[in-house]
Amino acid sequence: MDFKNLGRLLWIGIFILLMITQLGFGQTVTSAEMDSIIARFDRRVSAYIGEGSGPGIAVAMVYDGKIIFQKGYGFRDAKTEALVDTNTVFRLASVSKGFASALTGVLVKEGFLNWDDKVIKYIPDFTLKDTSAVRKLTIRHILSHTTGIVPHAYDTMIEDKVSFDKIVKALTTLDTHCEAGDCYGYQNAMYSLISLIVDAATGRHYGSMLAEKILQPLRLNNASFTQKAMIASENYAKPHRRRGGEWRSGEVEDSYYTVVPAAGINASISDMSNWLKALMGYNPDVLAPEVLTDIYTPVIRTLSERRRFNWHRRLKDAYYAMGWRIFNYNGEKMIYHSGGVNGYLSKMAFLPEKKFGAVILQNSRHNHYMLYELFDMFLDAGKQPVELLPATE
Repeated sequence: MDFKNLGRLLWIGIFILLMITQLGFGQTVTSAEMDSIIARFDRRVSAYIGEGSGPGIAVAMVYDGKIIFQKGYGFRDAKTEALVDTNTVFRLASVSKGFASALTGVLVKEGFLNWDDKVIKYIPDFTLKDTSAVRKLTIRHILSHTTGIVPHAYDTMIEDKVSFDKIVKALTTLDTHCEAGDCYGYQNAMYSLISLIVDAATGRHYGSMLAEKILQPLRLNNASFTQKAMIASENYAKPHRRRGGEWRSGEVEDSYYTVVPAAGINASISDMSNWLKALMGYNPDVLAPEVLTDIYTPVIRTLSERRRFNWHRRLKDAYYAMGWRIFNYNGEKMIYHSGGVNGYLSKMAFLPEKKFGAVILQNSRHNHYMLYELFDMFLDAGKQPVELLPATE
């Protein structure tokens, strides 16, 4: 008997049982309560921008299959005072990872791939320092950050704008610190091997397949995956940093565009509203139920990540699936990811059983608790208002 796999299945079973036994069967959020939540949160974000905590933000909410709120706040460029609107394009950073896992799921459904295919089936020249380890490495491992490689391997090379081909060659020098599947270590370079796998399996470029299978059918009309495309959109949010007490805009850097699956997508809040709906199961012609089940199934428990999140007051347990974090948030299953890169921050989450989700995009790295405040407002609808958390985390 494989006791390692048995233990992993036991933890996953416990997690699912918790979701079943702790689901809130109580209140249904009424139309009036939802209107109140939207109004309160609108005031909250307006105050955040008004007090100078950030240059610009865009927010979207989806409930029961409908986009119930979309709005831009503040400036996409503080220097020119150009305003953020619902079509303003932001960098998504690591929220891009969900696009990669979804595309892979679609290709699995279409017969191009299998989740447990070995990486070397598609990239035969790829190796690691431990050649026995690379023979065990699967697609599921790279998309769940369970490759056995030290976390954030060669992120510095990505930030130094080294070509992805050179980074892949550098990966061959790395030691493994556990067997694939046995430990969690967050990756960008290793995660982006999926682009080479997609290229090999389909005979098409990763970006072309992403556009055909995801971006175009979901009408993510402002979405792209290069620095050039970001700037060409004209209505894009410039990255900002605080200097001398003021927000100063800069130029879009090209780092992390070399690892599109991990961190290279650009999109507007109108795009992300459509994307959120699809992820919540409302576009089964594009993302079939079996695809969503696959990418949301927990792969590995991430207790250390649970401790890392300062908003863990309601966070009871944490796993990583494929491209998504799976939380037990006060007894509710929450599907979540965030990302940050070079003057941008993005956060996205939804409660599948409650049919509620939200996205926040911003053009600074100033962190905050607002997304979690919104979910607390939703879960506490009809009760006493939850005490708001401090502005930053």
